[in-house]
Formats: sequence, structure tokens, C-alpha cells
Amino acid sequence: KLEGELEINSYIREIQTLNAAMKRMKASLRSFTRYAPEEIVREVVAKGREAILGGEKREVTLLFCDLRGFTKFSEKTRAEEVVSILNDHFDVMVRLISSHQGFVIDFLGDSVFAAFGALGADPHHARHAVRCAVEMQLERLRLNEENRAVGLPILEMGIGLNTGACVVGNMGSTMRIKYGVLGHAVNLGARIESFTVGGQVMISAETHEIVKDHFVTQGPFEVFGKRIKEAIRLWE
Repeated sequence: KLEGELEINSYIREIQTLNAAMKRMKASLRSFTRYAPEEIVREVVAKGREAILGGEKREVTLLFCDLRGFTKFSEKTRAEEVVSILNDHFDVMVRLISSHQGFVIDFLGDSVFAAFGALGADPHHARHAVRCAVEMQLERLRLNEENRAVGLPILEMGIGLNTGACVVGNMGSTMRIKYGVLGHAVNLGARIESFTVGGQVMISAETHEIVKDHFVTQGPFEVFGKRIKEAIRLWE
């Protein structure tokens, strides 16, 4: 287990040295899980070999969320306050994503890119992603109430989701590897998020087809994007 510490009290120097080394290793592994999915870290430890480049095709649900107007806010606010507000926001959102069996692939400025169903078999990844998105918006409302009470700015967030086949796995170079997701579904998910307004969750036709019997939705709405000939059908 990576959590907690096993306290060993001994007067034998070798055991003290081993105990200290174990604590350092666990601390390093815990830090590693902040850069890579914990499942990947555990697999590396269990197999006793270095992570290697490679991927596989899998259907996943992708979630993109972005704070509205945060760039303009950050330009006229002290850097320390910007970082503090953003970290508080990310902390809540990442915990929600993790609790719904998703994982964060990347932070893009004030945006979060997450995937559900990428790390292992999850037949309900679309439902988990949509439920997570709704809870994220509810939590953003709660955070705004806390901010309002202490004079901090109110932040609104848009969330877009899409489901589709993607290549998932370790990508990069032999010097630096990153667990990522690639495919047209990723680009469409990011595009869907760009059409949202603050407080909104928009899902693609592919996601809607899977979750329509489990959530109340409105739509379809048709939008057009750059270099896309056909209209994109979305549900809220």
C-alpha cells in the first residue's frame, strides 16, 4: 500500500536504514501517482520493470471543462491569489473525477482534460462521466457561494463530453513518457466544450445515445465548427 506508514522501532542500524529507505520509496511513489494514473504506477511496481511506450484502441468518454473569463481575471490579479483559487478549483474537480472512475490526462491552463474507461474495462464509463460532470457543476456552485462570502470572484465553468474510440496508452519518447489519449473523439470533445456557456454540461450524440435513459436532457441543438462540414448535434 502506498498510503500510510509502517513504523518499525529497532536499535539495529540495518533495520533503521531499511525503514528509512522504504519511507523514501513510498513518498516517491506517492508523488509519481500525481504525474501518472495510480493504476499505471502500481503495475510498474508489481511487474518490477520500467514503463514502456505502447497503446491500444478502446472506447472511452472524454470530459473537457474550462473556466469562463479566468484568463482576463488572472491578468489583473496577484499571481499568488490566481494560483490559490485555481488550485482550490482543481483539487475539488480532480477528486470528483477520481471518485467516478475517471482520471485527469492534462491541465491546460484553467482547463481540465479527463477520460473515463481508459485505464480498464468500464461498461458504464459514459454514465460515470456525465454524472461526474453534473456533480462538478454543483460543486462549482458551492465554491462560488464560499467565494462570495469572503469577497472572492465568482467563477463559471463549461463542460463538454464525447464518447468514441481512441488510442490510449504510454506516449512520448524514451526520455519522457506520458499516459495519453488520441483520436478524433478527443478533438470533438474539446470542440463541444468550446460551445458551452458557464454552468452548462453539453454532450455529443454518441454520449447521449448511451445515457439518454439515465439522465434528463434537452436537445438536440445543432452547432457548426471550423473545418467541420456537417452540423454537430448536442444535448444539454
